[in-house]
Amino acid sequence: SIDSEAPGYVVIVIATRTSLIVQHRVQVPIHPIIALHPSTYVNKIILGGHDGLVLVNIKSGKTIHRFKCIPAEDTITSLEQSPAIDTVAVGCVSGNVHLINLRHDKHLFVLKHPSGVASMSFRTDSSALQLQVAPLAVGRKDGTVSIWDLSPPSEDNPMGRTLLFEMKKLHPGGVSCLKYQPQEPVLLSTGKCSNSILMHLFDAPDHSGRLWKSRKGHTSPPQCIRYLHPATNGLASYHDGTDAAACQILSGGSKDRTLRIFSSARSVLDKEYSQGQGLLKKSKKFKLDSVAELLLPPVTAMSSSQARSRNWGDLVTIHQNHSFCYVWSTKRGAQSGPILRQEHWNVSTMKAPPPKSTHATSVAMSSCGNYAIVGTRGGTIYRYNVQSGMARGQYPFKEPEEKGPKKLVRAGDIDRTMKSLEKKFKISNRKSDQDREELD
Repeated sequence: SIDSEAPGYVVIVIATRTSLIVQHRVQVPIHPIIALHPSTYVNKIILGGHDGLVLVNIKSGKTIHRFKCIPAEDTITSLEQSPAIDTVAVGCVSGNVHLINLRHDKHLFVLKHPSGVASMSFRTDSSALQLQVAPLAVGRKDGTVSIWDLSPPSEDNPMGRTLLFEMKKLHPGGVSCLKYQPQEPVLLSTGKCSNSILMHLFDAPDHSGRLWKSRKGHTSPPQCIRYLHPATNGLASYHDGTDAAACQILSGGSKDRTLRIFSSARSVLDKEYSQGQGLLKKSKKFKLDSVAELLLPPVTAMSSSQARSRNWGDLVTIHQNHSFCYVWSTKRGAQSGPILRQEHWNVSTMKAPPPKSTHATSVAMSSCGNYAIVGTRGGTIYRYNVQSGMARGQYPFKEPEEKGPKKLVRAGDIDRTMKSLEKKFKISNRKSDQDREELD
């Protein structure tokens, strides 16, 4: 381990399952940041930092060599052993990746990037050798992953050492670690702030990669969590026949504006609820920093009912400083159904939004699954039909304002016609009855 608080020292620690024992300290002439044990170098490590690169024998505690092929003013942030012995990739904060030969202290070539290097990994599978490419993955601090071909110039490839593929802003906040699986065209990547681990498969003819599998979580602490369709006693246990689907937890309210579901029994059931199709393409079209700008505000409360989950949405959410409520389908894992709102509220962002007194603060679904009851900041409680999205009343009750004529006149009303004729000719039913009796 590297002691960053005491510059110029490396601490050798013996680690067991129950304890950590400091064996001894090794003094080095640089401020170490990253360390690597080169292949076939017994009891030796190379250290990189603010002042260059050195080779140290950890058993004797002596500095064997200080490399001169790396500029001393360039801070080293990443080291990676290549498949070739004595060859190491050195990543720097300036964005340069230097390939050097340790035995001869020789600089081979350099790869340049617009931002600092965070992690690197070499691909070693047989398919890369058959395609005559030598891929190197470089993770940068801006979240982008670059795939380089390190093959030297030849007749088939006169350029040599070209950039094959770039996955831009793969991890917002920067890449933490990259690692190719041994003898497989699979790359694992993790982010510093994205709270995710992604698995990429490189099986395309153009050597590009595609997302194969992923595990993601909230990028910031969630503010609202609850069990999906909890049991009547509030507990879920395998002893009463509960399956993995009943051990699912809804989670929202994070700054990443996502609504996720996690399973406490099987991680394969974890997923993020969809808020629409093509959001990534739209964010690139409008040149947005991230997809989060197109998502709904953070969730503040949620309620679910399993009674009509086969017919329509069974989950209703309300959001921060937002008047509308949204219906979700836990079966589809996506927003499904109408937006719950009052008829006179404007949906378009180009028009005046609903007043702040209508911002939703609490929500509950009826046990039958047909209605959603929403409380607002102003004290009014609205009731909506979950299937149609139409308003079905409010509390306290408000009389509708009469506008225009007091009574709607409809054409073809025979009762209205007869009453108007009686008034016009001053004919009453009583008088007509008396005349009828005299005639009889």
